[in-house]
Amino acid sequence: EFDFNKLFNEIKSLALEHWKINNQIQNVNINKILCDINYFNILELKHIKHNIDNVSIIESINLKKISYQKNNYYIEYFGNKKLLPKLFTINDLNITIDNEDNCRIQLK
Repeated sequence: EFDFNKLFNEIKSLALEHWKINNQIQNVNINKILCDINYFNILELKHIKHNIDNVSIIESINLKKISYQKNNYYIEYFGNKKLLPKLFTINDLNITIDNEDNCRIQLK
């Protein structure tokens, strides 16, 4: 008897690896960037953080500093930082990154 579950799991694994290569996604090295998140109220901040959590290459987001309408976070992510703007745009966020790995995030 043929094990179809094993076959489908193997195909899924191979397809996922092929997708990662084609989309330049790697999940070995974690990079870190320091970001200011600008917001108008707590509901908007929650919405921004929810959208960041939806970005597939984000590993973690950790609060560094709190201030009025602007919090500072360390964001750890997999892959190339050049992918971040595209993925953030897909999730209704604007991100600007400077040459020193500092960034600013806000809703579109």
